[in-house]
Amino acid sequence: MKHLRPTTIIACLALFFALGAGASAAHYVITRTSQIKPSVVAQLKGKIVSAHKEIDVGPLPLGATPTAVVNCPKGSTLTGGGGWVQGKIVLTGDSPGNMGRGWSVEGRTTQAIGKDGASISVTVFCKTT
Repeated sequence: MKHLRPTTIIACLALFFALGAGASAAHYVITRTSQIKPSVVAQLKGKIVSAHKEIDVGPLPLGATPTAVVNCPKGSTLTGGGGWVQGKIVLTGDSPGNMGRGWSVEGRTTQAIGKDGASISVTVFCKTT
């Protein structure tokens, strides 16, 4: 009869604990809002709204860094955003802007561009209170 190697024993124990942890985690799945503390539910209420802006940039020299910002409507809170660039420009920044009240997208021109040679698009998502 072969002897069990220590690595086999450790692997079996790890498998046993991993399977047991998955079963115990299923006990904590939230299926109703009544399972959530009322003060947390109150924070979740509100409607998500979005705003979008696309701007044409140019003419610009090589290495210019145009930026576009979209702010949340008054009385709402920033929850996220995103953006993209098109044309002879690369994306260099995509983050909250205007002191957390909007979303900012920044690019850098890869070559000199003429009028309407590139564009920056920004979308912001906000929660109304």
